[in-house]
Amino acid sequence: MDDETDLCYMQGYVVADLSVQADLLAASGRDNIPAGETLISFHRDMADLLAEVKRDDTGSESG
Repeated sequence: MDDETDLCYMQGYVVADLSVQADLLAASGRDNIPAGETLISFHRDMADLLAEVKRDDTGSESG
């Protein structure tokens, strides 16, 4: 995480399967992937890391 910009970075595999892309876009209510973005997949184990990044300094969930 970059503390100056509040951006987090993640490495993953590009989702190239068009049917998976369509399902994910439909679930999100979007009809396209914005320019400069891509869909990535990552292993389920990474979900704990995402929850940890979301916690604020007090340990409570933010947002």
